[in-house]
Amino acid sequence: MENIGRNRRYEFSGFTLDANRGSLERDGNEVPLRPKAFAVLQHLVKNQGKLVSRDELIEAVWGHPHVSDSSLSQCLRDIRQALDDHEQLLIQTVPRRGYRFEPLEENTDSASPESSTVEPTGIFRRGIVIVFAVFILLALLVFTMRDEPDPGGNAHDEATNPSPISVAVLPFLDLSPERDLGYLADGLAEEILNSLAQSSDLRVIARSSSFAFRGENADLENIA
Repeated sequence: MENIGRNRRYEFSGFTLDANRGSLERDGNEVPLRPKAFAVLQHLVKNQGKLVSRDELIEAVWGHPHVSDSSLSQCLRDIRQALDDHEQLLIQTVPRRGYRFEPLEENTDSASPESSTVEPTGIFRRGIVIVFAVFILLALLVFTMRDEPDPGGNAHDEATNPSPISVAVLPFLDLSPERDLGYLADGLAEEILNSLAQSSDLRVIARSSSFAFRGENADLENIA
């Protein structure tokens, strides 16, 4: 990140933050940002590489501690939207500690092999991969059970009057750093539910029934 003299202009990742003008620009075009969100970004940029606590941010921007966490969280969402930082590469969330601004390196080949994105983002990515892996395994299991021969020799009866397999898709947990991606977790569950419902060999439990177990620590037998 380049700090240009006393005029308090900061350049990072294609953006220019001008503290005197109170503006954020990208490729010569001004990026709209509300005053409080701009102040939060400015404080983080000025403290590049430093872990800044939520209390410090609130004190620096609002000047008093009587500010809800949701106000700061909304500012951070606005900033990440303005910076296209949806993967939290520029502004990293450190759970229960605060935030850190880390501008991207110009030359990625020279980056340290130990450098990485913020850990919670990696965890959430892996969680999405696990969700789809479970979906694939479930689909394989369903089709394997459907094609198994009848050990009792009643294959003809089952072919005439097959008994559908019942499947329930339970709601997924939101494991994102700020617990603000519940809509994505629900969307994944609904997409899997809708895909399974396309099979005439399955009896898919309705969303209203399976999602009733949200937040409950019920065992599989009771759910069944």
